[in-house]
Amino acid sequence: NKFDDISKQEAIVFEDGQSGALAALAADIKLVLVPDLARLDEEIKAKAYKVIDNIKDIIPTIENSTN
Repeated sequence: NKFDDISKQEAIVFEDGQSGALAALAADIKLVLVPDLARLDEEIKAKAYKVIDNIKDIIPTIENSTN
């Protein structure tokens, strides 16, 4: 698998739903929330690495996370 060399510290999960967000947090992987129609719990938002408003912000978020 081409992703076998990626550690949890290097990984980023982009998620728009509560279940996936909770899984990323439980796995201790950097979580970026991209809110959609579903309301996300404020506690989850507070624990996220970042909350972005638009899917177009994904690339800049990835680029900035490596700095």
